[in-house]
Amino acid sequence: MTSAMTAPTGGAGAGAGPAATPPAAAAPATAGPFSDQGPGPQATTQPEPSPATDFRRPPTRAEAVEFGLLLALLVPFYTWLLPQEGPLQWAGFALVAMVIVYIVWFSPHRRLEAAARRSLLEVPAMLAWSMVVIWGILPLGPLGKMAGNGLIGWTVVYILFFARQAQGDSWEDWGMGDPWRYLAALRAGPRRREVWLALLGVNLALALACWFADDTVHAIVHRALRKAFGLRHEGHLPFPALLAVVLPAANLLLAFVRYDNLREAGRLLGWYFALGSAGAMLAGYWYIYVIHAGWVEIQPMRGLTGMGGYVLWGTLQELLFLSYFNTRIRKGLDSPLLSALLTAIVFSLYHLTAYTLMGICFAVMIVWALLFQAAPNLFLLGFVHGISGGFGTAFAIQGMPPIRIKASVGPFNR
Repeated sequence: MTSAMTAPTGGAGAGAGPAATPPAAAAPATAGPFSDQGPGPQATTQPEPSPATDFRRPPTRAEAVEFGLLLALLVPFYTWLLPQEGPLQWAGFALVAMVIVYIVWFSPHRRLEAAARRSLLEVPAMLAWSMVVIWGILPLGPLGKMAGNGLIGWTVVYILFFARQAQGDSWEDWGMGDPWRYLAALRAGPRRREVWLALLGVNLALALACWFADDTVHAIVHRALRKAFGLRHEGHLPFPALLAVVLPAANLLLAFVRYDNLREAGRLLGWYFALGSAGAMLAGYWYIYVIHAGWVEIQPMRGLTGMGGYVLWGTLQELLFLSYFNTRIRKGLDSPLLSALLTAIVFSLYHLTAYTLMGICFAVMIVWALLFQAAPNLFLLGFVHGISGGFGTAFAIQGMPPIRIKASVGPFNR
């Protein structure tokens, strides 16, 4: 599962061709408050990536054809074979396995350098290990559940604390900012006064929210902890205790935000959110009002707590599937489309046995992975993921049966 390797510092992919090139990178860093070069937190001095490693470039004809053919093979799996019980479903899983094998071992767009191969090979190894633990060990009674949860815990520890260093990834590869550079900027950065004022403003706003809207803040915190970690404590904390929870967590998060590509990532995600929201509302209007003659009641506070509580869970998912898996994949492939496709396959398989949700996850993750590869920013994408995932809680459907999509996953939710 684990492997040590060296790679160009700050890159997202091994070099292609005779000379190593900077890894699959996102938008170029701009100056900022945490940089010695002007605006933008983690500015780098790396050269521009070559076309072979630039994941912002348009796909080549060969890449587009390969992606289209593989997508044509996978669509029947998610739309037809997956919900079938028995031989057809197993044939679908065999098809997915063959697609993964082709991408990892036979695609002409895989990188052949040793470091890149080790990075890419960790993907099927981690996927296989996870499936064995989840579907082979966890269901084996109380002892299996205890052992499985322990193995999952150690796997999470590896991903969070060892995978990045073992594979030579930079913080920027994972869409995160370097916390040590952040602290150095607070101590002696060229614009530390502006940064401290901004930090003071954020903390003051959070403190005011905890004082004037404590019920809403409690609801968001409870929902976030329940969604992300299964914690169901519903106690109401006094104001000082609530501050002691919210402020340290928020300030810790700010130390890991990647600031140098916020503008580029924000622009891309803004377009995604605007177009996605418009499409969802048009589809909802057609389905609810036109087809079923129902209507919708807007519940803004319920929507606020739903979206706010989902942000933490969305960020944790992006940490696993984009920061970890997508970085492993794009260090081993030089095709942005193929990298996004494999990331989407992995993401969907972790949502077994919610078959409709798997198809949705597959389609959405292709878009998310392409956005992340163009401008890796974990927390901004996690925020948009959370807003998208909790968006529906702001609407109560009336006059028709509720729309239900099975969202429970794993061996205990068949």
